[in-house]
Amino acid sequence: MAAILTLVPNLLRIRVEPTENKYYLEFYDSITASWQTIKQILIELQTSKIKRIANLQIPTFADGDTTPSVLDSNIFKEANTSATSITTFDYGETGQIITVIFTSDDGTGKSYTTIVHGSGIYLRGGANVTPNTSTTMSFVYDGTYWYEI
Repeated sequence: MAAILTLVPNLLRIRVEPTENKYYLEFYDSITASWQTIKQILIELQTSKIKRIANLQIPTFADGDTTPSVLDSNIFKEANTSATSITTFDYGETGQIITVIFTSDDGTGKSYTTIVHGSGIYLRGGANVTPNTSTTMSFVYDGTYWYEI
C-alpha cells in the first residue's frame, strides 16, 4: 500500500510505493480532478508545445493599426490595404526581438506601411521607411523604444 505525505493540501504530495521502491512527487490537477506526477505534467506540456509548433500561424497586424500589438509572438505580418504609419509596437517586453513581414503592395512594389522613425521606433537610417513588398524588418525592445536591428 502506498504511503502519502501531504506537503500542501489539495496541491502537492509525495506518494511512496514500497513495492516499487519508488516515490512520486504529485500535483493535484483541478481541471481533471486527479493527482499527476511531474513526469505526466512534463509530457503533457511537451505534447502541447509540439502541437502549437505544428500549428504555427504567423499573426497579422490589424489593418490600419498604427500601434500594433506584439503580444504572444515574435514574427508578424502586415497586410494594410491603405497607407498606414506605424509609430510603435504595443505590449513589447524588454529584450523582445520581433520580425515584421511586409506583405501589402501599393501597386509600385512598396508596402502600404511606413515605419515612423523617432516616436517609439528608432531606425538605422534615422528616417521613416516604407519597405518593399515581400521584405522583412527586425526590431529589439529596450523597455522604452524599439530599435531596428
